[in-house]
Amino acid sequence: MMRLFDLHCDTITECLEKGQSLEKNQLQLDLERGNQLGTWVQVFAFWLDTHYRGEEAYNHFLKQREVLLSEIKCHSDKIDLYHTGKDITEGKCSALMSVEGGHVLGGKIERIHDLKQLGISFLTLVWNEDNEIGCGAKGSDRGLTGFGREAIIELERNNIIVDISHLNEKGVDEVFKLAKKPLVATHSNSRAIHDNKRNLHDYQLKYLIENKGLCGFNFYPVFVNGKEDCAIEDFKRHLDHILVLGGENILSLGSDFDGAPMPSFLKGIDALYIFYGNVVKWYGKKIADKLFYENARQFTEKNIIV
Repeated sequence: MMRLFDLHCDTITECLEKGQSLEKNQLQLDLERGNQLGTWVQVFAFWLDTHYRGEEAYNHFLKQREVLLSEIKCHSDKIDLYHTGKDITEGKCSALMSVEGGHVLGGKIERIHDLKQLGISFLTLVWNEDNEIGCGAKGSDRGLTGFGREAIIELERNNIIVDISHLNEKGVDEVFKLAKKPLVATHSNSRAIHDNKRNLHDYQLKYLIENKGLCGFNFYPVFVNGKEDCAIEDFKRHLDHILVLGGENILSLGSDFDGAPMPSFLKGIDALYIFYGNVVKWYGKKIADKLFYENARQFTEKNIIV
């Protein structure tokens, strides 16, 4: 048995698009497999492709949220919503909600309050391309927009955690200057180890370290080694580097289950025990437990009220 706190999966989006059940499915994550691991907190991201804009983007988010709430209602013995200060039940998923794509706001600042009222705890500012907030890693080289700078302030005021994953370098730097509260990169790796625009430079990781944020390690091989597959030793190279930088207390998991192809040794959530066992062997149980659970749990208890 192990404890797991994963900052990012796209499973609900896949459940909606493919007509799958969260309880048991053919995807990379489901309740049946995840609950066998032990104590489990999962951040479910509602992903918005960039072709959704304005009201269409917001309505697509609402559809995904309804899928998750329906699954919670139908399988209340297997999943419930995370509540600050509440004990986590072993063998039962505790769910947090995020939106992957600030275009959910449609350029309307008041939508941030709406998201908070609907239980959203994290907002990934952009996906790969540009939106009303700023520019994605695959978008233009501009930074935040005027609306984006206003949104950072309003997100913090509403106690929604700002997620810098997918944001381009200039945008990240501008968020660093504006932010008053800790930030997260829910599913990003080390750019020093693999130079992909979705990964973080050392100075960005050091900012998260100094400001008590989080960096969720992404399993997608393209972000690990730039190839279609990777070995578990490639995971270690990223973790080694972040630990050398002083990142013992920011390292967490951001699997990207059901948002990307997984390594051949880690096809789904049920195989996480392989990764956990190796982390224990490499660094000891204390650091393994921080990476897999404690860092994210402590951050959430300190910074999120749900």
